[in-house]
Amino acid sequence: MLRIKDKIKLTFDEALEICEQVRAINKKKSISFNKMWCWGCAKFTSSPEKRCFANTEDESNTGCTQVNKLYRQLKNQ
Repeated sequence: MLRIKDKIKLTFDEALEICEQVRAINKKKSISFNKMWCWGCAKFTSSPEKRCFANTEDESNTGCTQVNKLYRQLKNQ
């Protein structure tokens, strides 16, 4: 379970960069739920400002679990 102190906040540029990394990882997969999620997010949003990661009320850019997971992995390296 995510604790309050574990809450992350990303700038839009950080989240967009990680989003692009996630998309590159998912493009290499033959088929998966995450790949389809990324494809749909990029395909059906008219701009990066409307992608899943930007879908938060507190402007923390943490609306996408795939972006959050990769951010935590990169941070812990």
